[in-house]
Amino acid sequence: MSKKDAHQIEGYFDYVVPPLEGFWWQEGVVGVDYSNKEISLICLPAFVTKSDFDWAISEATKKKQTDFSKVEFLTYNQGLCVQYMHIGSYDSESATIELMHSFMEQEDYKISSFRM
Repeated sequence: MSKKDAHQIEGYFDYVVPPLEGFWWQEGVVGVDYSNKEISLICLPAFVTKSDFDWAISEATKKKQTDFSKVEFLTYNQGLCVQYMHIGSYDSESATIELMHSFMEQEDYKISSFRM
């Protein structure tokens, strides 16, 4: 945590790291292959800037001796969306997603073609 280091983040406050979010893009797949996640995200608090993120990646790379080059700082506007907190094994995510799809059908929502 930066509060324990010389690098101080303006506006920093202690917070709980939110749950992992997953996105799937599966062109040419009928249905959904839940084992093939395209991207996973962790929401960052608004006080984390790109500069702070780059510092954190550099520090983690040095301390863990691990390649974090695939980790990205990403900002996007998702607009109106359906979200659901999945509780349980990742292997049972398909049931949660089916609930989301049923809700979308009931509300006449459509799956977006949005892609990063």
